[in-house]
Amino acid sequence: MKKTLLVIAISTVLTACGSGGSNSNNKVVDTKKDTQTTNPIVNNDTTKKDTTLKGVVLKDISKADINKFELNGKTIMLMPNGFNVARFLTNSGGSFNGDTLTKSVSGTKYAETRFGILAPDNADVIGFSQGKVTAVKDMPTKNAVVKYLGDFVVYENKEFETGTVDIDVNFGLKNIKIDAFADGSDKVIKTAKGTISGNQFTVDSGKGKGQFYGSKAAELSGVYKDGDIVASFGAKKQ
Repeated sequence: MKKTLLVIAISTVLTACGSGGSNSNNKVVDTKKDTQTTNPIVNNDTTKKDTTLKGVVLKDISKADINKFELNGKTIMLMPNGFNVARFLTNSGGSFNGDTLTKSVSGTKYAETRFGILAPDNADVIGFSQGKVTAVKDMPTKNAVVKYLGDFVVYENKEFETGTVDIDVNFGLKNIKIDAFADGSDKVIKTAKGTISGNQFTVDSGKGKGQFYGSKAAELSGVYKDGDIVASFGAKKQ
């Protein structure tokens, strides 16, 4: 999934941050004017060391724990408490509300899943997808195309880029097709096709994996890894 656009930085202050200990040198950047797709990005450190892109994590956890992640034996909060971001919270190498982890994490736009990318210092990059997985008996079975619309974030060359996804799912035929677009573009930059098994799916011969979440597969999310590029994506049923 190739990088196709340069992030346009528009500095703004998010009222939800308050004065909760964020570094005054940090810039909070909105990459889209639409408030439903806000991407705060923090970046004040260009000295991060290269890390090996490795690791795909899919978790079935309770909805109450959707904002928690076990990293190096410790429980971290993916989104700061009280922070309200619709699309992605992205920290590209700074200190934000006391959090210095390089990451891009999905926000409140998604109720059933949390997905994204974590890039700890001197450690493997992790693409993750988690939430309360749809019970197999609760999975739809109709032979018809169901539309899911959502977002992706990709991490390449120590940089995050975001875009959108348009996903067609046929639960009866057990197939899935994912089209990815750069932000602000209607040109498909990547198409991935695959199959559904139970409440999970794979695309591109296993390069991409994901799960369905919530009642009747209300949402989906997953991770796509190809060489040294890792992406995480999620979408809501329309």
